[in-house]
Amino acid sequence: AVTIINSGKNIHIDAIDTWRGSWAEDVHQNDPSVVNDTLYNEFLSNIEPVKDIITPIRMTSLEAVAQYEDESLDFIFIDASHEYEDVKRDILAWLPKLKTGCWMAGDDFGSPGVAQAVNELFPGQNSGAHWRHEKR
Repeated sequence: AVTIINSGKNIHIDAIDTWRGSWAEDVHQNDPSVVNDTLYNEFLSNIEPVKDIITPIRMTSLEAVAQYEDESLDFIFIDASHEYEDVKRDILAWLPKLKTGCWMAGDDFGSPGVAQAVNELFPGQNSGAHWRHEKR
């Protein structure tokens, strides 16, 4: 966000998350910020210097997608569940929201569930830690 502000470009970030951690993968069950439900407030504190360009949206990805018109977004970054079905649902739900010629990307491509969903939907396009897809 600091780089965006320093660039002078008119870019806005919608950060969609529950801020309740990932229970499906047992990775956050013992995190004090998740257990005490303080993660959202910590996020707000962390973005204070750049809050004018970031809108936190506290809901699931599939709840939030309904707030966006088709072909309305320039870039979508998915960083959520690593489970195959969840990744596939997120990609399929958000892809129509992306403008033609723009990019969808995500991380954790090394996770089997992420790799399976991405390779199924966008075959032969990705390798390494991150994945990407240009909508044509």
